[in-house]
Amino acid sequence: MNFGIIGLGNIANKFAKTLNEMNECLYAVASRDIIKAKEFSLKYNSVKYYGSYDELYNDPNIDIIYIATPNNYHYKNSLDALNCSKNVICEKPFTTNPNEAKELYNLAKEKNLFIMEALWIEFLPSYKKIKEIITDGIIGDIKDISVSYGFDTNIDRKKRKFESSLAGGALLDIGIYNLGFIDMIINDEVESFNSNYHLNEYNTDDYSEINLSFKNGSRAKCVTAIGKEI
Repeated sequence: MNFGIIGLGNIANKFAKTLNEMNECLYAVASRDIIKAKEFSLKYNSVKYYGSYDELYNDPNIDIIYIATPNNYHYKNSLDALNCSKNVICEKPFTTNPNEAKELYNLAKEKNLFIMEALWIEFLPSYKKIKEIITDGIIGDIKDISVSYGFDTNIDRKKRKFESSLAGGALLDIGIYNLGFIDMIINDEVESFNSNYHLNEYNTDDYSEINLSFKNGSRAKCVTAIGKEI
């Protein structure tokens, strides 16, 4: 399978390194900066490199595209890739609202293409083991879950993490891991929820607390913070 990557930042480096270690074919990479694309290509031995995303979308040799652009571009980049008949793995957050997500999934289904949010925690062996323990009834029914995740960030990364025009904020950046874990464990429809949050100087959240109630009676608490004490 021939992979293409767009958006050649930190997470794309990790993905490309993994492809190399797995002996998968990194066929092409693309950046709006052709020099950056060339440097990335040389570092990870891609067959081709491009100075525009459209060139990569239209390369007939690429089977699947990994999208590692800023959050606010995920919907458009995924849409463009699907419209060029490419399978898609998109970094989280998949989109910034549910209507965009439904549109992408429906388009992929219509075109018989694969599309997935790159929520890697679901594929960890530890999560598989947790599911087995729950399914086997070893710890009984899950009634309450409390999940917290936070870290500090340096000044250089702060704008990238919080800038509203880039769909920044703690919830979209790492809160997805918390909510993803809760969804994997409870696997039921949310009946109601309430939340508290704190906005920073970028007018995005650096802290959020979400309390969820599910139709099966389970409850969950999700706390997410970047650069703010929990």
